[in-house]
Amino acid sequence: MVKTLVSEDEIRDSVNTELPNRKLLRVDEVARFFDVSERTVRLWLDHGLLKSGKMHGSLRVLKSSIEEWLEKISKKENLP
Repeated sequence: MVKTLVSEDEIRDSVNTELPNRKLLRVDEVARFFDVSERTVRLWLDHGLLKSGKMHGSLRVLKSSIEEWLEKISKKENLP
C-alpha cells in the first residue's frame, strides 16, 4: 500500500535521518528523510506544502522549505 497523505504527527514522528547539507534535495532523499514514498513527497509539492525547483531539468525540493515546514509543525505542537 502506498502512503499518499499523512498527518503532521506522523510526519514529526517519522523523521529518521539527517538532511543532506545541500540547498536542493532529490525527491528520494526527502522521502527517505520522512519515511514516506516518493509519490507522497510529490503530492506535498503539488499541494504547496514544500517548495521545489529544477536543477539540470530534474525536480529538486528546497531544503529551506522542509526546515520551515518542520518548524511550523513543531510550533503547532506547543500551542496551548
